[in-house]
Amino acid sequence: MTGINNNNKYVPQAPKTYEVRYVEYKEPSKIVQFANYLGMSTAHNCSSCSAGSAGRDKYFELNIILCNAMGAKISSTVYNTDSAASAASDIVISTGHWEGTFGTGGFRQKNRNNLSEKINEAVRRHNKGNSINETVTNDD
Repeated sequence: MTGINNNNKYVPQAPKTYEVRYVEYKEPSKIVQFANYLGMSTAHNCSSCSAGSAGRDKYFELNIILCNAMGAKISSTVYNTDSAASAASDIVISTGHWEGTFGTGGFRQKNRNNLSEKINEAVRRHNKGNSINETVTNDD
């Protein structure tokens, strides 16, 4: 007998398998293409606008600042028209983030209404197809 072990020569072997993954390629929106062209790492399009609307692929970022006579401020940034409308409503009825605290003092209703109207005006301009990247604050 020879010293070679041939016991495994007739054992069937399973064929090698390979995993194949398919990646779907989606054409980036115009706002993302433009942001990449400008070197921006992120871009916010208005996700709350319906498909095909004038503002859908337009940039929307609205910095909102509510000020009072004492110099106190409450601020927030919104990235779509739904959030902007919700903030405008909360500002007028003094709820949630926009209520004010002991540290901020009170905010006059006139100032709240003024800021809410400016927010709604920005939403209207966006719905007509304009990109929005601005800060709105109430008039004292």
